[in-house]
Amino acid sequence: MEDSPTFSRRSLLVGGVALGAIAAIPASSASANLPTFGPFAISDVGQLPGFPSDANPVKWRWARSSGTTLQDAMALIGDNDILVLPEDPEPFWIDTSQGFVSDARRYRSMLGVRRGIVGLGPGAVVKPKKSGFVQGQQTYTDGLQEKMIESQRDNAFFSNFTMRGEDLGGVAYNGIWASGHNTRFSYLKLQGAHRGWLAKPPGEAGAITGYRGRSMELSSIEIDCRDDNGISVGTSPIMFNLQSYVSVTNVYAHHTRIGMPTFWRCTTSACTNLIHSDVAQAGPSPGLNIERCAGTFTLKNCTFLTNWGPNNSGAHLNVGGDDSMVTVEVFNPTYDPGPQGKFFIQQYAQVDPNNNFYLVFDSAGARVPTYIAG
Repeated sequence: MEDSPTFSRRSLLVGGVALGAIAAIPASSASANLPTFGPFAISDVGQLPGFPSDANPVKWRWARSSGTTLQDAMALIGDNDILVLPEDPEPFWIDTSQGFVSDARRYRSMLGVRRGIVGLGPGAVVKPKKSGFVQGQQTYTDGLQEKMIESQRDNAFFSNFTMRGEDLGGVAYNGIWASGHNTRFSYLKLQGAHRGWLAKPPGEAGAITGYRGRSMELSSIEIDCRDDNGISVGTSPIMFNLQSYVSVTNVYAHHTRIGMPTFWRCTTSACTNLIHSDVAQAGPSPGLNIERCAGTFTLKNCTFLTNWGPNNSGAHLNVGGDDSMVTVEVFNPTYDPGPQGKFFIQQYAQVDPNNNFYLVFDSAGARVPTYIAG
């Protein structure tokens, strides 16, 4: 299997400050009966929007007292099977005792999945089980390799469950990492599901991380980067690398320890109602980063609350790289004041202003005052 790329987060970010919770979350789900963010109770996968018609749902059938782990279950189902988890007081455990493993379905990962995982509600909780395994912070310079869950196949589907993480000795790890085309994530709550300590390699991890696949879709997801004790432990909440035509709709990411939602060497993609707030818990955190990308990036009804100032130099939007060639269209943004009270765009790493263009409009189609630095 090919290694992940070397991510190139720049060092322009300094400082950090926490923000208070945002007052209200926009209610913009497709149906009044479905949540805008996170899982909801169902009795059958037929009630779940978007469940693949060509996949085989396989409901968890092992007694909880048996000690069956998610690795055990994946070994007993087929390649086109989606494991269905009922709500249960006990989490469905990922065995951590073997550490991060490389084999036919995994590369430095704990759990390699088949077609995907679906839950029957928020009480279906996926969580790593603490063991004797511990690992310190990474010292290599490449992009982060370690993952809690890995999906390599096309048309994978992850939906309607809760995922939590664990501290494993300081090691950073991605929550769910996927490399197949047309992977879909929906109705998830990721609560401290990943670990990291930097906004650049090797300490930058994502709750959801995509690599090389095209047409990845994220919708109706909450990413709370705090652990169960309320401590911010997760870095850049969503990361897309070497991908095209990514779609992000109704994703609420908050309490990021450090970092930002980010696109790295991607092409034309869109975000609608992406919210990034309560940022900069342990360092600077922009609203969104578009780095070494090409094509048109459309940001509609997005919210970027960065609390720009002495404690957080993070802009509402970062655009970086001497090979960057993007048009960024921002429609009806919600944001807190940047420099001069304006929407703040930070260019960095030798961005050519002749190859990068920004259109920022309010809901009435009028230009939003914008400050561009770099």
